[in-house]
Amino acid sequence: MPLEDEGMVWDSKRGWSIPRQALDTRPFLFGLYCQAGLQGRVYRSPHYVLHFTGSQLYDVKLYPEDSVELIMGEALTLNCNATVEFGMFVEFRWSFPGKQMNSTVGIVHKRNSLSRFTEADSILTIQSVNVSDTGTYTCSTITVEKKLDLATQVIVHEKPFISLDYRSGPVVEATSGQKSFKLLAKVSAYPRPDIQWFKGDKLISRRPEFNRMRLHQHYNLEIRDVHPEDAGNYTILLKNTAALLERRITITLIVNVPPQIHEKEIAAPSSPYRRGSSQTLTCTGYGRPAPNITWQWRAWSPCGLNSTRRM
Repeated sequence: MPLEDEGMVWDSKRGWSIPRQALDTRPFLFGLYCQAGLQGRVYRSPHYVLHFTGSQLYDVKLYPEDSVELIMGEALTLNCNATVEFGMFVEFRWSFPGKQMNSTVGIVHKRNSLSRFTEADSILTIQSVNVSDTGTYTCSTITVEKKLDLATQVIVHEKPFISLDYRSGPVVEATSGQKSFKLLAKVSAYPRPDIQWFKGDKLISRRPEFNRMRLHQHYNLEIRDVHPEDAGNYTILLKNTAALLERRITITLIVNVPPQIHEKEIAAPSSPYRRGSSQTLTCTGYGRPAPNITWQWRAWSPCGLNSTRRM
């Protein structure tokens, strides 16, 4: 039975294009053949065995998922992975800096057909990167019904480096009792250097005296439950031993303490003084910075200013 009238198209380079709905409504199409006539003779091709493939693109990922940083001369490997319906055709196309002139780029395609789906991979490799390879790398995954682009950034440095500076200046202030305070440094480095924080000349470690301090992955030092004794000089030291690189800066932390009156904390119940006697009143104030102390006086009587006393 001729098939052209059902949306099926013959292409001499690609073969038959048969809509999926035609296959769903005619399950008996397990074999096809092509017939042609020439000068009164009929020629028939062998039977074509239909191979049913899926059309669903389940997932596409580009590895590494984060941006990539390298030193000139190192190798770059990117893997574009697609999970598709079993037996489905998928095509990968890469776009990257210097695509037209970079002959050192290798691209390998792999397929792994599992019981219910197929995994397809396209692996891009540059054995020795240069600074000119810096830029956006895009993997286009193309199927019969869909195209999906994933991109990542690749940064190639000429050599290892460490850049270190203040984020909030060389002097910062916190308040006693503050739940958390972070000493911040502005860092740009590759590869990631070794990091150490010092308070004065003491390395901040797991020792009990530093149990309220924690080093974060972004080079910050967190102080929990800030105390007055946390004030002082803090030094951040960054090292790349292999590249003989070392940078350090010192941050001075001032811990402000709200004003407190010592006598208020230990005051005894008030008692009257004899009229005409000489008394000394003391006010001891504490705080950082040092508070200013002022005195105020107000006339007072337990029975009111205009009351009279009866004997």
